[in-house]
Amino acid sequence: MVVRLGYQDAVVVIDGEKVYVFDGRLLEASLEEVLRYAEYGEGVIPEPLKKFAKDIRDALYSIQASIRKEGYKARVGVQAY
Repeated sequence: MVVRLGYQDAVVVIDGEKVYVFDGRLLEASLEEVLRYAEYGEGVIPEPLKKFAKDIRDALYSIQASIRKEGYKARVGVQAY
């Protein structure tokens, strides 16, 4: 599953176990480390990615809750403006 989060000055893409952020330069981190940082303030991730960590966690939890509530669908799309 691929999740994209758009911001005024950055784009975040969650693709499998990797998180990519483009904010003028491309940064990458493991999803596990990003979620660890969002939950506990620990994790080795690039500094610019830290400001998006909680949004990434919240987006994934929201999708997870939606799937549990409505059952699995072959394609789940989330857009935020």
